[in-house]
Amino acid sequence: MTDPDLADRTYMVPLTVEALERVLLVDRPDAILPTMGGQTAL
Repeated sequence: MTDPDLADRTYMVPLTVEALERVLLVDRPDAILPTMGGQTAL
């Protein structure tokens, strides 16, 4: 999900409450799509 054609912004942060709160406060996104695991996770 690092392709700029697929997302407005890409964050490489841990999936912790604190990290997600920072993203929500700064960008006010409509949605969050957390992914992990590389090709296997697709």
